[in-house]
Amino acid sequence: MRVLTSSVLTFEIILIGLLIPTFLAFELENKSLILGVAIAAILSAILAMARMKTELGLKLGWLVQILLFVLGGLVRPAFLMGAMWILAIIFTILWILAIRLGRKTDLQKG
Repeated sequence: MRVLTSSVLTFEIILIGLLIPTFLAFELENKSLILGVAIAAILSAILAMARMKTELGLKLGWLVQILLFVLGGLVRPAFLMGAMWILAIIFTILWILAIRLGRKTDLQKG
């Protein structure tokens, strides 16, 4: 499970890292809040990958999924908000699949 979930979190880190300059390029009212949530999501993802063998890692991974939805709600241009919601949904589905398939393969190995 660790490999699959870490892969999803790695791509989320890359996504958020690429979104930060995009968010900063627009005249948004709450740039500091958006930046804070984005940094919190990146740090949570890194910590989740480090603790993936424990229950804490999964909980932090779920926190990253929630923070992606929060980022989608904070962005005000309609096209950015829609894109963020779609990306959050896609990555949440990937997260669920990674957990399910990871547990299934762990059971087959053990």
